[in-house]
Amino acid sequence: GAIGSLVALICVVCGLGYGGLTLFNQMQTVKIAPSDATPIVLTDISLAITNEENINGLEPNKITNDQLARLYRPQALDVPVLTARDAPISTLDPSFSNNFDLDANLNLAEIAMSGPETDTAKQILINGLEEKAIQVVQDLPPSVAVLVTENAWVQITAADGTVIYENIMLPGEEFVIPQLELPPKLRAGMSGYVYFSVDGELFGPVGSGTSVRKNVELSAANISTSLQSPDLSNKKLIAELISEGSFPSLRKFKLD
Repeated sequence: GAIGSLVALICVVCGLGYGGLTLFNQMQTVKIAPSDATPIVLTDISLAITNEENINGLEPNKITNDQLARLYRPQALDVPVLTARDAPISTLDPSFSNNFDLDANLNLAEIAMSGPETDTAKQILINGLEEKAIQVVQDLPPSVAVLVTENAWVQITAADGTVIYENIMLPGEEFVIPQLELPPKLRAGMSGYVYFSVDGELFGPVGSGTSVRKNVELSAANISTSLQSPDLSNKKLIAELISEGSFPSLRKFKLD
């Protein structure tokens, strides 16, 4: 009798445990059914995140462009350059302000011939009075660019030793030197194929053949005095590159 009661108790406990475990598993089961509705909320969040990432990605470029614009902006003059506009009364044209109705307007040469015979007044009238704009910023120095006609290693360093540019330039490539307080210096291999452009004028080459040139001052004055314009009749390669428009700084250069 005692054994039968114990067996019955064990069966009841096992049945309750199995039933509880089955019920627990059914409660934890999640069934997902497909739906044709678009998750609008998730779509908006994803689009907003994408736009924010794009905006954040553009911020460094914007800051960099603003910094470069400030770096290369011409410096303002302490005192504007003014041009005196005082002139003799004989140079006044009554018809300029339309206060007087004149049948015919005399040009400067006719006024000079009919006016006083003063040499100064006649010279002013004949040459014309060209009103110039007030200069409020400094004139930029001549632009300098490095050009290559063959593969050449080029390194440009600032006066303090900072490397501004270092690369193996390919034929037809050019690098415009940034405007600095002190001119940088050039070190280049294959110097016989390295040229300079100063305000659209061609100078070079820097050296001869495959030799290496060091400490070449990249100022317009030094380049124009130490180097000469090449004879393009003997430099077929650079003449072809110029005619093809490979160098933007030499677009106005005229080939003889």
